[in-house]
Amino acid sequence: MKAEFFTASTRPPAVYRGNPFQIEAGLAFGGALGPDPRLTKVKANQKPTQGQEERHQRIEWPALRRPRDSVRQSRTVALPTECLLHYQTLSDLDWRRYGLSQSGGSLPQGPLVIMVHMASVWVPFTSESKEAIADYDEIRAEIKLALQDCGRKLAAYLNRRRKMKYQGERRSIFARYIPRWFRLLRR
Repeated sequence: MKAEFFTASTRPPAVYRGNPFQIEAGLAFGGALGPDPRLTKVKANQKPTQGQEERHQRIEWPALRRPRDSVRQSRTVALPTECLLHYQTLSDLDWRRYGLSQSGGSLPQGPLVIMVHMASVWVPFTSESKEAIADYDEIRAEIKLALQDCGRKLAAYLNRRRKMKYQGERRSIFARYIPRWFRLLRR
């Protein structure tokens, strides 16, 4: 994965229904990450072809086969109902406070990959196929706290990058006027 910023957060162990568990979250931002390559953009003035229409309608969430899963940001995501815990947790967070754009009740937008891992002696899957983790308040709260910690680290990185860009612009302004000052001081 080629990104410009990586961060991870590990929560202390917690308990749900008498079973211990631990949540880890990771976040990758920027760089070569872009929108989901399975999604194709159609220009505003261009009529979509038959294949493009089918791809837009058939986008499905990748099967989550293990407790470790990754969530890739995209604007048009169709989630099966068993992935509701991750989707609701991601969309309930206010990603705007961490420097990402997000319309109300949706996933954050931007070059972003979010990974969530749950370690437990008994992982509460939603079905026998082990595609998604069941929705328990304790698990959701720990996922939210881990994602908030990653979000704070991302916001610090974005603020630092924004500040460096501003300082670079200020330096270029002074650098532009230094030759004029030297000429005026020589006279």
